[in-house]
Amino acid sequence: MQISPTVVSSVNSLSPSDASTQRIKAALQVTQTDLQSNKDMMGNPIADGNWTHNAVDDYGNMIFNLGGGKGINAEDVVKIADLAIKEAGNQLNSAFVAAGITTSPPVEIKFDNQGNPLIGDHPQKDKIIALFKGNPDLTDTLFKANNIKELSVTMQEGGIYSSAYSQAYARGGSSAADAVYNKFAYMSKPDTNLLFGNKGLEILYNGKTVGQYLQQLASSVGLGSGAIVNGFA
Repeated sequence: MQISPTVVSSVNSLSPSDASTQRIKAALQVTQTDLQSNKDMMGNPIADGNWTHNAVDDYGNMIFNLGGGKGINAEDVVKIADLAIKEAGNQLNSAFVAAGITTSPPVEIKFDNQGNPLIGDHPQKDKIIALFKGNPDLTDTLFKANNIKELSVTMQEGGIYSSAYSQAYARGGSSAADAVYNKFAYMSKPDTNLLFGNKGLEILYNGKTVGQYLQQLASSVGLGSGAIVNGFA
């Protein structure tokens, strides 16, 4: 079994001199070795007849294989997540074109707790629902890409919390740091959804792009404009 060619080409398109790219390529190699040995990311044998291999699965396995047991860099996860979303968007676009479904207006997609897609208002909503019902592999791909992207955002939120907490402690001691902790601890979970339109597939947090959402979060805990996103979003 081989890693998806689209994954290889996507990783190879990343800046070759970038340290993050080198870590991602190392994870790609480990993932490829596992697949050639018919093993999943946990080292368990893969029964080919019972496992559907998709490019987005490769991206998820690469995240698991990052760091070589020495920790995972958030920047690497963000890059892989962006590639996974792009891959899912390409597959979704092919399916929509074949089915004659328009993305103008954009299609809003959420998932329930069982991983079933929920489609927002759209002139071809019934057709979109039918497409997903008839194509469980596409649904699974989209669901996994969404989860990978949400993981990357969670890691960035953690980075914002860590920076805000340490800076608050340096400025005002434990009481200031506790205020930051309480803000994050009681923060409501953001409303997320996928949006598929002329810009491709993207994930929105409270109706904002990931970059906008993270910057707003950083500013809300006193980190200032442009202080935290670090080019990850």
